[in-house]
Amino acid sequence: MNKEIAIKVPTKLILSGEWAVLEPRGKAISLAINRFVYANIKQSLFVKKNLLDRQAVQIIIDCPILSSSRMRGSRLSKPTHVSFDLKSKKLIYLTKLSEKDLLKLKFVQTAIEVTLQYLLFKRINIKNFELNLCSNETLIRLQNGEITKIGLGSSAAVVVATVKSILKLHKQNIINTKSLKVIYKISMLAHFLVQGKLGSGVDVATSTFGRNIFYILPSKDWLDNQIALKKWMNIIVKPWPNLIIKSLLLPFDFNISVCFSGISADTKEIVLNINKFKKEKKDLYLQIVNQISAVTVDLIASIKASERDLILNLINLNAKLLRDFSNQSCIDIEISELKMAIEAAQMLNCAGKFSGAGGGDCSLAISFKREDLLKVEKRWQDLGLYTLDLKLL
Repeated sequence: MNKEIAIKVPTKLILSGEWAVLEPRGKAISLAINRFVYANIKQSLFVKKNLLDRQAVQIIIDCPILSSSRMRGSRLSKPTHVSFDLKSKKLIYLTKLSEKDLLKLKFVQTAIEVTLQYLLFKRINIKNFELNLCSNETLIRLQNGEITKIGLGSSAAVVVATVKSILKLHKQNIINTKSLKVIYKISMLAHFLVQGKLGSGVDVATSTFGRNIFYILPSKDWLDNQIALKKWMNIIVKPWPNLIIKSLLLPFDFNISVCFSGISADTKEIVLNINKFKKEKKDLYLQIVNQISAVTVDLIASIKASERDLILNLINLNAKLLRDFSNQSCIDIEISELKMAIEAAQMLNCAGKFSGAGGGDCSLAISFKREDLLKVEKRWQDLGLYTLDLKLL
């Protein structure tokens, strides 16, 4: 019986540590939420006759549009047939695709390639398979009918879902801590390569472990050197310098509300602009990100001690530092929609900040009184913002 395997992977919101987490030993707190990316995989019985004699694994991919921030549909027009060449260890497209569609599949393609290379490294026979991916829960329909990403780290979740499903199909453990570390490393490597070695991997870690975490990124210098040497499998099996991923238990009455600004952020573009600011005004840049990192450390301590007032004050301080970062860099990180959402939360006795790189996406309101958050949600709606029905895992 050709049994289908179903995998679901959560997405994330950043509670603290934006931008600081990109620096050596930079820290972040990331929250796992109940908007999932789904993967279904099964061994494929379909074989293209012209490939019977090739040293290749055959794969059918049916997946949503992944890379465009604004889209009219939710999936590629038809399933894509590819083969994994066992000599070059690369995917070969058998279905003719436009450059635009190839770009949309880049995260999935790289995740498949790195995962299959890992299985070959472990001397595991690779099966033909059919992979279906769905990330519709990470999208929203705007009032003008446009469908767009919310900004929950869906590309990272898609990568993790792809990696987990392929490993599960090949009877690899995807549950215990040791296995989750391997999944994080495969997914981080794939995501890192597609993004041009940008990003911290905190979204990958949250989607992999599926819980609220305290995160310190691995040494980027070490990772860059290993990638340059093309020792990919060594990267996966070796410990990663500086990497820390730890579970973080929130107080039982910690409540959160989330709104979408109506604008999807171009995170890669923002990171490139911030890197330019860092190069031109490094001392000022480091001053702010070090302050954000220090706030994150204090916030972790206050969460562990359940110091509720201090938790809210530190989240608001993080928001202030991010606003300073936006003003000092002259980069529109805290756009007007995010600023409105944050101020509304803070005026109604809640902590407020945006989540992630800024430039759009989501804003958070945090309180230990659910009734205060209901007032914030009503105010957001009056301001024309999109209140989201999200829950922490």
